Amino acid sequence: MIQRRAVAGIVFAATLSLLAGCGFDSPDVEATEHASVQAADFTVGTVHVGDAFIAAPNPSQTVASAGSNLVATFVNSGAITVSLTGVTSPLGATTMSGAGVAPSGVSGSALALPPKSVLVNVGSAASDPTITIATTSTPVVGGFVPVTFTFSNGQSSGVVQVPVVPPGETTAATQPVPTATASVPSPAGVRASD
Repeated sequence: MIQRRAVAGIVFAATLSLLAGCGFDSPDVEATEHASVQAADFTVGTVHVGDAFIAAPNPSQTVASAGSNLVATFVNSGAITVSLTGVTSPLGATTMSGAGVAPSGVSGSALALPPKSVLVNVGSAASDPTITIATTSTPVVGGFVPVTFTFSNGQSSGVVQVPVVPPGETTAATQPVPTATASVPSPAGVRASD
């Protein structure tokens, strides 16, 4: 009888220590809150594509005139310039325009991605180059669209599921996570003015 209690006590102590090890007394893993939809991140050869999402058109605009914008960050860690030569999706035809975009023969235009980890933002600010998808119907906000990115070095991303976010929103961190200790409420029935 004593041996059973000893074994039960050891099992209880081991279980308690395992459960204590699963606690969240460690520092915050993330310092910011995020939007509910996370952007697509992937690498093709020397090019890393980050924070890719599709911004749905504003509901006040007609779909045909507005289109949807692809927003992404490109970083080429290679030694030579690589160009983004195409973006395809079932939503519609894609056009690239703005700074860093040049005609690319018969196939359309190409966005130059300079070597040595130069950051190229697309669609984040008014001065950025843009990639517009001439959508024939409004994409479903919160859904994902299969998109393929093609580069001048002959490499392709394959199909990447890119999220659709509401107009005017992003997938960036929304605000810092609160770290201050909460204040203790006053006891029931006692007011601060008493």
